[in-house]
Amino acid sequence: MKMKFLQINTNRSRPAHDLALATANKINAGIIAISEPNKNAVKNRKDWILDEHLDTAIKVLDRRLVIKGQGYGHGFTFVETASFTVYSCYASPNRDLEDLDEILFEIGRKIRTNKEKAIVMGDFNAKSIQWGMNVTDERGRVLTEWMAENDLICVNEGSAPTFHRNEYSSILDLTLTTDNNKNKVTKWEVSDKETLSDHNYIIFEVTDKQQKRCNVTQNKGWQMTSLNKQTLQQLLNDTDITQEVGVSPAEDFSETLTQICDRTMSKRKYNARRPPAYWWSDEIAELRRECLRKKRECTRNARRNLPEVNLHLREEYKSSKKGCEIVSRQLKKYAGKVCVIK
Repeated sequence: MKMKFLQINTNRSRPAHDLALATANKINAGIIAISEPNKNAVKNRKDWILDEHLDTAIKVLDRRLVIKGQGYGHGFTFVETASFTVYSCYASPNRDLEDLDEILFEIGRKIRTNKEKAIVMGDFNAKSIQWGMNVTDERGRVLTEWMAENDLICVNEGSAPTFHRNEYSSILDLTLTTDNNKNKVTKWEVSDKETLSDHNYIIFEVTDKQQKRCNVTQNKGWQMTSLNKQTLQQLLNDTDITQEVGVSPAEDFSETLTQICDRTMSKRKYNARRPPAYWWSDEIAELRRECLRKKRECTRNARRNLPEVNLHLREEYKSSKKGCEIVSRQLKKYAGKVCVIK
C-alpha cells in the first residue's frame, strides 16, 4: 500500500488552510498535517485531531485507513495507524528552549515506550547543517541530539527552502522518521505550488505492505433518478406484495421490495475518499498558477542583485497572492450559500 502525505504551516491563514486541504484532496493524500492551522477552521471540529492550543492538526482523509488511536500532547498531535504513528508538531520561535525540550521529551518518551515506527512532521524553527542550512543554531543542536537519542533521521532532501519571506528563505519544516521506518518514506519533495502561506508544501509517500485498509460498509440505497418506471410497473403487476398481514413474514416482504429496487434502480456509489473542495474552481486554479509564475520570477531575479526590479516583482507577487486569497474567500462564501439554498 502507498499513501501520500502533505504537511504545511499555514500561519493561521484561512485561505492558506482551505487551499492546503483542497490540495491534499486533489493529490489524493491520505493524511494532512498542519502547523499553525487556522483556529476558526478547526475549532470544535471532530474530524481534526488537535492539540490543546490549536497549534497543530492532523486530518485523516483516507477513511479506509485503519486507525488504532489518536491524541495530543504539548505542542503536538498524533494518530496511530496499524503500522506506524504520525505526529504533527509546532515549536514557536517566540518561546524559549525549555518549550522545545518539553515537546521533544513527550514525543520521544512515547516513541521509546511503545517502540513505535514513527513519522514526525512539523515546523521546529531550528537550523542545522543536517537538513541543508549553513549553520546549526542552539535549537538545531537540541533537536539533532534528541533525534540521535531516539533513532530518528531527517528525510528532507536537498537544499530547497520550506519557508520564504521577502528575500529571506530557510528550512524550518522537517520530516523525521525512525530508523526502522526510513526505507518506507519515499518521493519526498518540497512542492513549488502556491500555498498562500510563507511556507511550502512538503509531499511524500509511505510504502507499507503490512498496512491494511478497513472494509468500509457501502452506503445502502438506490439512485432515485435512475428509476425505470416501466420495469417497476411490470414487476408490481407480476409480484404479489398485498398479502394479508401475518401471511408472509416481514423479512420476506422486505426482501421482495429490495429485489424490486435492485432491478429498477442503480445502487448509490460510495467513495471512501473525501470529495474535492466544493468551492474549488478553474478560476482559483488559474490564479494559483499566476501566483506561482510571479513567485518564480521573484526567485530568479533575486540572484541578479537588482533591488528596484526585485522590489517591483515582489509587489506584483504580493498583489497576485492577495487577489487569490480574496477570490477564494468570495467563491467559498458563495458556494456555501448555494449549498444551503439547494
